[in-house]
Amino acid sequence: MALVLARVDDRLIHGQVVEGWLRVIQATRILVVSDEAAADPLQVRLMRLAVPLEVKVEVGGGEGGGRLAGEGQVRHGAVLLLMPGLKEARRLVEAGVKLGSSIWAACTTRRGGF
Repeated sequence: MALVLARVDDRLIHGQVVEGWLRVIQATRILVVSDEAAADPLQVRLMRLAVPLEVKVEVGGGEGGGRLAGEGQVRHGAVLLLMPGLKEARRLVEAGVKLGSSIWAACTTRRGGF
């Protein structure tokens, strides 16, 4: 498995991700690490509907997100990791997830920025 891109953007899965990044990096799996998204079953279903059927979407928050990202480093296929803010990225790094040099921070609509 290759963690091809880690993206910080509070929009998570949206048009630019689906039409742009997925095609460029040929990801077969998207990991979303977000407490808020993981707690909202409707948001999880909507994110899964937004991507092609062959791309697996997994959503986790808190320790579950760290577990997902850690597992992502040993499974096969290209992985796109999405996080709404830098606090999630920091939490993953502190949990031992190796993000490498493939981090992209996008514009955010959060108050106070990242």
